[in-house]
Amino acid sequence: MNDKVRLFLLLVSGYVLLELLSWIGYNDPMWSSLFFFIVVLAVAVLAWFRPGLAVVVVLGELFVGSQGGYMLTVGPANVDGAILSLRMGLFLALFGPWLARTALGLLSLRGAERRSNPDEIAAVPRIKSGVPRNDKGLGWYYVMKETKLLWPYVALLMVFAFGGLRGLLAGNGFGNVFFDANGYAFFALFPAFMGGLRDLRARRLMWYVLAAAVTVSVAKALAVMYFFSHRLYYVAANMYLWVRDTRVGEVTLTVADFHRVFFQSHLYVLVAIFTVFLFAASAKSIRKPGFWIPFGLLVWGIIAMVLGLSRSFWFGGFIAALTMIGLLIWTKAGKGLWGRMAIVAPASLVLAIGIIAGIYAFPFPTKTGDLSFMSMLSGRAFSLAGEAAANSRWTLLKEMWPAGMEHPILGSGLGTTVTYRTEDPRLLVDNPTGEYTTFAFEWGYHDLWVKFGVLGLLVYAWLIAVILTPYFVSLKMWKRESGANRADAIVLIGIISGMVAMLATNVFSPYLNHPLGIGLLMAVAAIGYKRGD
Repeated sequence: MNDKVRLFLLLVSGYVLLELLSWIGYNDPMWSSLFFFIVVLAVAVLAWFRPGLAVVVVLGELFVGSQGGYMLTVGPANVDGAILSLRMGLFLALFGPWLARTALGLLSLRGAERRSNPDEIAAVPRIKSGVPRNDKGLGWYYVMKETKLLWPYVALLMVFAFGGLRGLLAGNGFGNVFFDANGYAFFALFPAFMGGLRDLRARRLMWYVLAAAVTVSVAKALAVMYFFSHRLYYVAANMYLWVRDTRVGEVTLTVADFHRVFFQSHLYVLVAIFTVFLFAASAKSIRKPGFWIPFGLLVWGIIAMVLGLSRSFWFGGFIAALTMIGLLIWTKAGKGLWGRMAIVAPASLVLAIGIIAGIYAFPFPTKTGDLSFMSMLSGRAFSLAGEAAANSRWTLLKEMWPAGMEHPILGSGLGTTVTYRTEDPRLLVDNPTGEYTTFAFEWGYHDLWVKFGVLGLLVYAWLIAVILTPYFVSLKMWKRESGANRADAIVLIGIISGMVAMLATNVFSPYLNHPLGIGLLMAVAAIGYKRGD
């Protein structure tokens, strides 16, 4: 067993342990609080001495924590009484040391300026890119300045601040403004990401953490599906409450005994699918780990996409697949791969559906429900209206257009609400009339437009463009080089396609206002550093 396999198995064990601790803590909040403080304290210490590894831990929680990061909490999560979630704790554990290191760096810089010793300042060793090796906590600043991310980042923060102030002045209510702004606060970690992920070892570790997270998270989704489809309610009932109250995902009955198991954090599964697909298709031999490892991860990822039955993810994946094909044609990196891709893609889909069908139909305990997976998938894909969720979403869109046109340039501010008629059974329980008012919208870009206006959309687009520029520059350079390593192009095309998948998914399901999407943006920006050199 080589070191890479050991590392992967160690990380899988770590995620399994986290799931076990989350289960124990959910059933006994006292233990949850204890585990919370142990984990957060450990990450805070890590953030001081090895900030890159702390960033990877924060990302690792996003990979499995889904909507709110409540796998561990201070206070009971099951009655919405949590005082702090694990995601909040990890945010503070990373942000606090970064802020302290930055303050010390500024004090050190001011001290050097007061001494006004040019020789001493010039003597600070610098790497080729111009970033000081001995940056004393200010490395993030040099990196963001060099990558041209600093000004779009500052401009976006100003947009958020203006949106918050505008919301308060418009009388949107402090509570609405605060909770609406809550997701955007994750952007405060951007400098910590940019500084921490200069550590190449942390970058490499991040890929193993993602692979382990996908492995455990999808296995968890399969386990949920098994317990529900076999009506093992003495386990499933508690599992449902655990999944729901920790905000990990949604479990809903579809047809027969099949339950849709949707985890919001499977966004990262969607993003990773394209890279592992290309690696599987480019493997020289199907008899070697170079094929079976990415192929296995691809199958595992498709299982998540099928179990989730998310049309938003499917739409994002379709647009990203077109992007991937376009980039392969443009760079000619697809030469010799098209035939293999035509085999790997359907084979992985058939195997994924076969695994789901096998678990669904496993005859222990007695299983009698019959189900046509292909008819269910096609029905879900093309049912754009006629069901409660789809009808409610389209009704909301009709109301968002006039709301956006009230202040189309600057927006109406955070906390702006829209009232529409919902058919969601969960909301109808408390509101039989169907009239529902909310500031949380399904339509991601409309959400940004209503609250920040066209100006806010343009600033956000500016930041995203700057984040992706190094990847396109590197891909263009790869295209010009004869005999270049195809693996480099695969990584670049995979990351770009994954980003497109998230940006397309945001049309229907908001991720750019949530730590899941924001964390992805920051990670892609950080690992893209120096790719344009």
